[in-house]
Amino acid sequence: DAGAARSITLSRFVSASGLALWLALAVSVLLCVLRPTLSRLPPRLGGLAALLIAAVVAMLGAGIVHGLYAVLGQAPLGPLVGFWRFTLGSAATVVLITALALRYFYVSDRWEAQVQANARAEADALQARIRPHFLFNSMNLIASLLRRDPVVAEQAVLDLSDLFRAALGAGEGVSTLRAECELAERYLAIESLRLGERLQVRWHRQEP
Repeated sequence: DAGAARSITLSRFVSASGLALWLALAVSVLLCVLRPTLSRLPPRLGGLAALLIAAVVAMLGAGIVHGLYAVLGQAPLGPLVGFWRFTLGSAATVVLITALALRYFYVSDRWEAQVQANARAEADALQARIRPHFLFNSMNLIASLLRRDPVVAEQAVLDLSDLFRAALGAGEGVSTLRAECELAERYLAIESLRLGERLQVRWHRQEP
């Protein structure tokens, strides 16, 4: 009757799904073992090789299962599903699952690589703006001034903060010549504390 037919169809569907999952698991394990070799290939060629391996493994596994059922005098999905239909259908299902998994991992790897590249670019840009040697020299200078002349040390901290605030915001707006000159004066004020009389500066500018 209709209930028995539905029960048989559901049972076959569960059996086919279970077989596909086991075959996909076997393919996943094999691809993990072969990953060092496949990773040396170009992305497209590596993907095609992975799909070919998945198809071969699925066909072999499905053929073995069909053969075991045949020994027992049964058919995995009923008498209407022959050997080639069962084997090729299983292989197609596993290849589809493998293709979706490969696509997911490819997109995930590309996204992770892009995030890392952006992070490195931001770090390089920040390092280029901060100028680590100047920062370390200024911090050492300020640390030495804290006990000898706290007022001068405080002014050096203010000058340094203005410099780095301007450096981190470089390129985000239009700057005037007066503002650039003021930043240069702050930079030279810090350098004069470190170099003393060795630093000689002469300004040649005409006020508007």
